[in-house]
Amino acid sequence: MRKQFKILIVDDEVEIAEEIAEHLISRGWTVMLVTDADQAISALKSDPRINLVLTDVRMPGLSGHELLAMASKSLKPCPPFIFMSGHEDAIGVVAPVASAMLRKPFSLVRLDLAINQVLADDQRPK
Repeated sequence: MRKQFKILIVDDEVEIAEEIAEHLISRGWTVMLVTDADQAISALKSDPRINLVLTDVRMPGLSGHELLAMASKSLKPCPPFIFMSGHEDAIGVVAPVASAMLRKPFSLVRLDLAINQVLADDQRPK
């Protein structure tokens, strides 16, 4: 069942993004990795199979919050977003608009739980 879901990882910290991608692939997920919001918008527009976006909040250029705003305007339906941040002040700002929020550093178990919950919630009838 997991293989039908595709997760887009957006993080300018390549080592962190690659570690997350490696873990998700080992768990049976299909993943795509980009390093900024502009690449993420292009990926989202060109690949409707993306079911979830896992994005850092603070990145050079557009933030994760701005990425969600752009995606919400241009994609119907917009996939759910999980935000990641190691910045304390970013937690309260983005938590109300994201499907989930992960504070860096987070455990891979916590990541799995967040993804499973968000995807389960997204599959429920609206």
